[in-house]
Amino acid sequence: MSPFAALPVELVRDILELAADGDLSTSVTLSRVNRAVKYWTEPSLYETVVLESASALSSFAAVLQRRPPIAAHVKHLGLLAPGPLPTVHRILHACARVPSLACGFSLPSYASQYPDEPPLALAAREQHLLMSACRDGRWETALSSPYTTHLRLHIDAESWDVLSPARLAAWPALTHLAVVLSPCAPTPGAPDDIPDALETFLRVLDDVPLQVLLVQVAGGKTRKRSAVQRLKTLGKEHGAKRLVVEPAPVSTVRQWEDLARAGKPGAMWDGAVAEVALRAENWATS
Repeated sequence: MSPFAALPVELVRDILELAADGDLSTSVTLSRVNRAVKYWTEPSLYETVVLESASALSSFAAVLQRRPPIAAHVKHLGLLAPGPLPTVHRILHACARVPSLACGFSLPSYASQYPDEPPLALAAREQHLLMSACRDGRWETALSSPYTTHLRLHIDAESWDVLSPARLAAWPALTHLAVVLSPCAPTPGAPDDIPDALETFLRVLDDVPLQVLLVQVAGGKTRKRSAVQRLKTLGKEHGAKRLVVEPAPVSTVRQWEDLARAGKPGAMWDGAVAEVALRAENWATS
C-alpha cells in the first residue's frame, strides 16, 4: 500500500508541491508519475526556464505552441542562446508577462530584425542583458521594458554609450543597476581606462536616482583584483556612497540561474545595498 494512501489528498498535494519546489530533478521526476501529480508539480517545473542552445529554444517554443497556458508558470526566463532569433521572438511573445528576464542573444540584431516590436517582456521588473546581448553595435534601449527596476548589463568598448543619460532615460523606474566591466589589460603606452570608467559611473549616479550602482569587474585574476581595489579607492575619494565594486562571478549566467531557482532573483544586489546603508552611517564620520 502507498504511504500516501491514508492521507488527505490536499496534504499529499502539499507534500509533492514542496518536494518539486526544492529540486528541479525531483520536479521532473514527479511530473512523470501521473496526470494529477503532473498538474500539481508543473508550475515548479516551468518557474525558471533557462535555454542555452538552439535545440532548447526550439523544444520550449514547441511546448508553448502545444500548451500556451504553460507561459503563465514562467517567472524567470533565460534566453541565453544566440538564436535563431525567430524562435527567440516567438518565446518572448508567449512569455510577455514574465517578471524576470535574462538575455544572451544580440539585442542589436534582434532590433534590426524586429524594428517595430514593443519592449521585451513588458512586465519584467528585473532584466539581465548578459554575454553578447549589448555587443555588436548600438541598440535602442526602448527595446527593454520601461518598468525595469533591477538591470544588469555587460559592458564592452562598443557599448559604453548605453550608460549615457539619454539612453538610461529609457528606464525611468530603475533603482538597482549592475554593470559587468572587463577593464583593458595594462600595456606600455596604452591609456588607463579605470579613471574613464569611474567618471562614467559618477555621471550615472548624478543623472539617475539609483539606490545602488554595482560594478562587477571581470577578467584575469590579477587585473580584476587591481581594478576592483582602484575603483573602490577612487569611489571613496569622490564620496560615491552608492557605488559598490566587487569581482564578477565566474559566470553571471550561473549566478542569475542559481538565484532564480532558489527563489531569490534579486539577491545579487543585497550585499551592495547593505554596503550602501553602512556607508551612509560611517563615511560621514570617517
